[in-house]
Amino acid sequence: MIGYSITDIEDAIISTLKNDVNIKQYVRSVDRMPLENKALIKKLIFNYPAMIAMYIGGTDNSSIYPMVDHTGNFAIWCIDKSVRKANDASVGVYQMLNDLLFALHGNNLGLDIISTLSTGISFEDADEKITIYSRDFQISWRYQ
Repeated sequence: MIGYSITDIEDAIISTLKNDVNIKQYVRSVDRMPLENKALIKKLIFNYPAMIAMYIGGTDNSSIYPMVDHTGNFAIWCIDKSVRKANDASVGVYQMLNDLLFALHGNNLGLDIISTLSTGISFEDADEKITIYSRDFQISWRYQ
């Protein structure tokens, strides 16, 4: 079967974010969510401002054999000290969410994919040290 794997798409997201003209000016870390390593998750989260990408599920449409159109849902966590600019080292999560939209929405990620669409924003967590929101993207590609 020819096509992109979930890892290929996730790597393309990370590469696109690392090379974005706005995001690379302030983000300290862009990485994938290492769900199997809680200590590394904590390290990534507290290296803010940070963005962490993760695949959160998807659907297949295989009505035309042997092709499979996959629609994958990816969440990108935006992590910073607060929602608004707090100090010189902080841009605020709201600005990160905005920059993320312009970096990925409609972007083909340098791959031959069908589409990349922003589908929403969710609050994830906050305490006195960090604020985390996520922006979700629906990315469609074909295996054949």
